[in-house]
Amino acid sequence: VDAHALVSRGVLGSGSAASVTLCALGNGTDAPMVAVKRLHADARRSRELRTSLAVEAAALRSLLGTPGVVGFLGVALEEHVPREVMDGSEVQTSLVLVMEAWGGGGTLRSQILNCMSGRTRYCGADAARWAAQSARAIADMHARSIAHRDIKPANIVLGVPPGADGKTKNLRCKLTDLGLARCLPRAGATVAPGTAGQHADQTWSANADLPVMDGTHPYISREAAAGGSYDAAAADVFALGVTLYELFAMDLLGAARVDVADPDFLEKWLRADNPWRPRIPREVPAPVASVIRKCWLPSPSERPSAEEVARATSPADGR
Repeated sequence: VDAHALVSRGVLGSGSAASVTLCALGNGTDAPMVAVKRLHADARRSRELRTSLAVEAAALRSLLGTPGVVGFLGVALEEHVPREVMDGSEVQTSLVLVMEAWGGGGTLRSQILNCMSGRTRYCGADAARWAAQSARAIADMHARSIAHRDIKPANIVLGVPPGADGKTKNLRCKLTDLGLARCLPRAGATVAPGTAGQHADQTWSANADLPVMDGTHPYISREAAAGGSYDAAAADVFALGVTLYELFAMDLLGAARVDVADPDFLEKWLRADNPWRPRIPREVPAPVASVIRKCWLPSPSERPSAEEVARATSPADGR
């Protein structure tokens, strides 16, 4: 993608390392809108974060056509002058991701926070639909031999399909932020920090620079938190189980119920025997409650596959 063709129309979101900007792809009045992800100036100095962005591009390219993953349109190289070089004598280039402009409904995290604050409240049918869509997206990723490794409500974005109005009932989920993605070249494969992955003819050699800690508490599984080799697909399922609990409970563990960084909580949450888990609300359909409990079991081998979770959460009418 030609970086000079990207015309900024406003910031969609910003995090600690990167921002996502809504851009027109050209100057015409009918120019298509895209989302552009850029590292912040300070983050561009980090080899680890630059690597993560390149990994995200490779993962999104491999997942082209997957309905539940944000669409990938390409990359661009932007030129910029480092802050410390005031005379412009040194020009550097940085990679940016160009993706479909999916959004408008916030993220699952923002929807849950709105419920917690009393501003708005989605209904049980919305939660059931978003749960099924999220599980299906992860199952489709795993079917293409790719694990996300940072599943959480903040990385599931809600948008409106073309032709539909913006009512809550029409919002659909898509996965984003694949910077920690890892290839799963064979069923049941494990991944270890510092290893490269392969998918078809695409080698993600840059994965060697990824950090040891994969994921975010409290969505990270016991085995992933340990820092050794582990089944990344099963770790995704653990994170999905926590995400589904928060979605149906309308409560973020780290925002109100507990301090997820507290050592006492981590010890109870990650222990192998009888770990602490929150009570699932009675309103959650029994089959969904059952699969959530299985998702966050301490043993990876006892958890269901993402495909099994997708089937358990799919509505009977297929919608």
